[in-house]
Amino acid sequence: MNIEKLSIAVFKLNYKDKTSEDYVYFQILSHLAEYGSFTVTELDKQIHYSKEKYPKKSLKIERRKLKNIIYGEDKNFEGLIPLNYVVAIPPFRNRGGFQEMDYYPTEKGIMISLGFFSYKQNINIKKVLKLFDYPYSKPYKKFASEFIKLQIEIFLLYHHIQGIVLGSKHEHDADYDRFRKIIVEPFYIRISNPILEIELHSLLKKLNIFRQIHAKFVKDNVVLKFIWNEPHGKKIPHHGFQGWYRISSLTSFDKNLKLKKSSKRKKIVKHRGKPILVSEFIYSTFQSYSKVSQNVVEREMKLLGIKST
Repeated sequence: MNIEKLSIAVFKLNYKDKTSEDYVYFQILSHLAEYGSFTVTELDKQIHYSKEKYPKKSLKIERRKLKNIIYGEDKNFEGLIPLNYVVAIPPFRNRGGFQEMDYYPTEKGIMISLGFFSYKQNINIKKVLKLFDYPYSKPYKKFASEFIKLQIEIFLLYHHIQGIVLGSKHEHDADYDRFRKIIVEPFYIRISNPILEIELHSLLKKLNIFRQIHAKFVKDNVVLKFIWNEPHGKKIPHHGFQGWYRISSLTSFDKNLKLKKSSKRKKIVKHRGKPILVSEFIYSTFQSYSKVSQNVVEREMKLLGIKST
């Protein structure tokens, strides 16, 4: 399964029903996927919805209601922040007086938006990869792009393979950091689809190779350590670079990148549904093969166009 289909399967937001709260979230997440951030003023009367009694009548959401929707203070909405779709960040600008908060997608918000704004089109991915356009980091751009995509695919497939739906689940960033640590150690999960089981094994084997490459370059390269947002003065996380989704610090790229209009969007997905229940499961063990030979690492580096140091 490709990353767009996996995102749709795992989050299952109801984008078609214009009377649903999911339809409002869809519009906001679409904006974030195209422009990277927003203030309440920027989206004032830009988001639409319909009431169940008058489904054909389109209403515009004013800023006060929009702010309540963001924080989950509207009785009809769980909220973008409680659902961990967005995060509020104090603005870097300093103009005096009252300053609105800037809102950015969380890691979850970015992964949801990949269901209707592809990996290559999504400004949040572009912003991270923009850091690799400079001469000192350009050789690592392909590696970084594939490594980020690989981590997202593994997260989505891990949940999809177990029939776990995350769209309406209240989570925290710590849950995602904990997942990154679990996924590199031996683990077993309940599975029903042997084809997807093979696919997850394949992705995890590739992840193990990429983790070796990451550790190899970051160890002695201060510039890459900064770009990949690794903790200063601490041991490099052995599960891979973890800061790729914290894109609020890359706001300066918004104006430049959003001018590049994306092509046609993906079709709107079907209504939310419950996970398919199956009668039989098997337990499969993963990551019992985490050791990778140096020859395999060197071969992958050549394919990525990067040289050993």
